[in-house]
Amino acid sequence: MKKITIKKAILFCIYATCGFVTIFIGACSDTKDVPMPESAAAGVTVTNGANAESTYLKILDSALPQWDKSTINAVPEEAVSSSFLEKGATSLLTAVNSKDMAFREQSKNGNSVYSSDDESAALKVNPKKGYWKFVKSAPNNDSVPASEKLTDEQALTKAEALFATFGLPEAERGDYIAVGVGGADMGPDGVMGKPFTEARHVRLFREINGLRVSDSHLMATYSLDGDLFRAEVRWPVFKTDETAELISRQKIISDVAVELAKENPDPKQLDELRSALEYRFDEETGLFEPTLFVYKMKDDAPSPHAIRYSLTKGLWTPPKRSDVAIKKVD
Repeated sequence: MKKITIKKAILFCIYATCGFVTIFIGACSDTKDVPMPESAAAGVTVTNGANAESTYLKILDSALPQWDKSTINAVPEEAVSSSFLEKGATSLLTAVNSKDMAFREQSKNGNSVYSSDDESAALKVNPKKGYWKFVKSAPNNDSVPASEKLTDEQALTKAEALFATFGLPEAERGDYIAVGVGGADMGPDGVMGKPFTEARHVRLFREINGLRVSDSHLMATYSLDGDLFRAEVRWPVFKTDETAELISRQKIISDVAVELAKENPDPKQLDELRSALEYRFDEETGLFEPTLFVYKMKDDAPSPHAIRYSLTKGLWTPPKRSDVAIKKVD
């Protein structure tokens, strides 16, 4: 099993930062706790009067990861031959549910939908897309004594045992993350009260060649008494365009530096940059693309806009609002 990351926080949604390379813009406060992965380069201090583009060039060149065609395309055979779900998607159900499921319908997006007779549990399956999702009614946690509530560590142990029964390729296992999911009481004066946990959520990320595969993972969510009420697999067949030529690292650094200088002319306004190199799925081509993401951080929070750069196609430009189609989310 690879590195385990446990986030002890109550979240309305999960934001995973593992896999980032941190690039410091300037000197950091001694009191500020900022993660510094071993792969990150030392900080580059911004000097007065320095040209923004040249400053970003220096920072990016010293800290962005190295890559080459052999690394990007060295994909395990088991990842491109078929999704492990095609070997028996419905058989995974026995690991998470004891109720009989009957086929109900074939949805427009190709998912086969199953449910129990009392409709308390449901399953969606699409082996060709590597998609499998089980849900059942969430249990009530009110009767669980505080001393017996499931912890992140216990949820992680349960999920690891569950995922081991799924038969996924060992070489594609990435990091785990476990978090408490919940909310907070809101007082009559509108002030947020004490946070509370409603469930424990564990996610196993998929990795190939040490790079994260976006939107490809195993997830399990447990009630506080340890009952599994949601499980999801997104593990499609992995294919890349082996004929595509990689854009040179220096060209990418130059393009990203220009973009950063446009958006943030004064580098001192940012605390740091964080980068992540991963495979991103292209729905139009059905292929995975090696893609670099650069996140601008201020006060330890990312900017809503990340710079996205395909290593084979170049800088990604967000579509105009009028061109964005609304898609149904499973």
